[in-house]
Order: sequence, then structure tokens, then C-alpha cells
Amino acid sequence: MKNKFKYILNKVFKKTTSNCVDQIFKHIENKNKKFLSTLNTNSLFLLRKDKKFSEALIASNWVIPDGYGVVFACKLLGLDTKERISGSDIFEELNHKLNKQKNYRYFFFGSTKKTLKLISKKMKLDYPNIKVTGYLSPPFKSTFNKAETNKMIKHINNKKPDVLWVGLTQPKQEKWIFENYSKLNVKFIGAIGAVFDFYSGQIKRAPIIIQSLGLEWVYRICQDPRRLWIRYFFSNFYYICKVIPYIIYLRALYALKN
Repeated sequence: MKNKFKYILNKVFKKTTSNCVDQIFKHIENKNKKFLSTLNTNSLFLLRKDKKFSEALIASNWVIPDGYGVVFACKLLGLDTKERISGSDIFEELNHKLNKQKNYRYFFFGSTKKTLKLISKKMKLDYPNIKVTGYLSPPFKSTFNKAETNKMIKHINNKKPDVLWVGLTQPKQEKWIFENYSKLNVKFIGAIGAVFDFYSGQIKRAPIIIQSLGLEWVYRICQDPRRLWIRYFFSNFYYICKVIPYIIYLRALYALKN
């Protein structure tokens, strides 16, 4: 696991949000299928025992540092990571870029029907040149059987989207994309989780000042303490007690060898 952990941190996108969006846009134009995943402190916690999740991140074409904890970990490892890049940043910037082209199609997969309807309506107002060809709220369960999965993939492909946004929460969304990647006839897939709730207005994002201080996780806990406090407690505890000491060990080892 430690080797994979180091590999994934090295794989984290090092440049800016704009650089990342430019790359994604280029690949969409060239019709080369790629997919994006996000990495935060909770991701690092989940990587401990979830082999399929680590395989999904390794297979991702972009792994963005969606949290200051990841940015700090990368810098501590000696990597020149420019900035935090959130799923919301990618979603918004790519929307602006594709909206200017007037010929791209989206499909949203995940969350609830209510949230998806709100997203579809808001997209029409904010980005009228992007067509939302469809959306799908899957059954609320940890895994889907083969018949359910094939039915969902068929529905998505029939709508012929260029971009598929997946919001099944982590690590379910990354593993679903990884397992079904070859069957999806799209140009780009983004695993963006909570962005569905943020963009639809179901959950309010933290103010910019709180984001810049690296305290967005505190803001989110305050909004949904019953569901999130355990998640952040364990992921932050693991980050402080396991991740940071391991990176310090790697840097010390490197220094001794050189």
C-alpha cells in the first residue's frame, strides 16, 4: 500500500486549474476518452484497504489535489504542486470553456432525482450552449449487479453525451468508472461527488476565505455533522498520525541516500 500511496501522490496534477481544464478540453476536442478523479485526506484514508479504489486512482488520467492536506503532503514529499484544485473548480471552468463552443453534450449520473433536475435547470440558465442530454439517479446501494450496471450504461450511451459527470460519492464513483470505463462511449468522465450538491444549491460551499484557510471541511461538518464528523475525524487522524510521518520518513531516507 505504501508504494501505491507514494505513486498516487506523485501522480497528483501539479499545475493549475486552468492548465488542467485546458488539457481536458484538448482531449475532448480530439475525442480521446479520459477520466478525472479527486484526491483528499479522506481518499488517503480509504486507500489503506481498498485495492480497487487505488487501482482506479492509478488508472485515472488526472488526479487533482482536492484538499489542502493533499497539497501539503505533496509539497512535503518534495513535489512542486501549484495549488489546490477542487472538483467544483474543474466543473465550472470546463463549463465556461465548452459553453463557448456551442456543440457539447452532458450527462449527469448519481445523486437524487431532485438534485439532478435542479442541475439540469441551472445548466440551461448558466450554460445554454451545453445540452444536458440526460441524467440518471441509480438505486441507493453500495454496489450494482451486472444487469443494473449494463442497463445504466446502455441508457447513458443512448443519450450520446460528450461528457459524463459522476456523483456517486467516493470511492464508489471512481470504482464504478474504472470497472465500466471500456463500455462508456464518451469523451471525458469526471468523478466529482459533492459538486452535484454544491451546484444544485442543495449544499452551500464554504466562503472563499474559509476555503483559502484550508477549513472547508469544518464548514461541511457544521452543515451535516451527523454524517460527516466521523468521516473527517478518522481521515484527519490517519493523515496526521500515518501520512505525514510516512512522508517525513521518505524525505529523511532520500536525504541519507544523497
